[in-house]
Amino acid sequence: MRNFVYSTLSRSRHYTGWSRPSEKTMKPEIIWQVLIHGGANIPTSPESERGRFTPKGIRTEISEEQLAQLQQNSVFLKHQEQGYIIVVSSEIDPDIVARDMKEKDASAPLTDKSPAFNQPLTEDIIPVKEEGIMSRVKKAFN
Repeated sequence: MRNFVYSTLSRSRHYTGWSRPSEKTMKPEIIWQVLIHGGANIPTSPESERGRFTPKGIRTEISEEQLAQLQQNSVFLKHQEQGYIIVVSSEIDPDIVARDMKEKDASAPLTDKSPAFNQPLTEDIIPVKEEGIMSRVKKAFN
């Protein structure tokens, strides 16, 4: 059976399964990794098949084995719970699936519609050479 992971994450993500640390090395080892492609909310190259556009969702095909692995990964499950990822057994246009998902994650670039994009800079956070970084940080949080 084919499975598809639909994502509204802007960055690709390797979900990883780890071994318990061995007594010899005291380090965990990677048992498996599954790559889920990102790229949602990132403008494509003008040379792409469809020309320049900004996809709202991205689709990655995975196997049954990979799905079983992902369902044991706490980060994957958290992304799924938060609405950034959905697993479906049919191939659908990712932009259509993304309509019912959480729109953007924190790694999405700012746009003119982003609240932070339109906030004016204040003197508290403009770099000032004479004061140094620690005094700017104190000003920003006091």
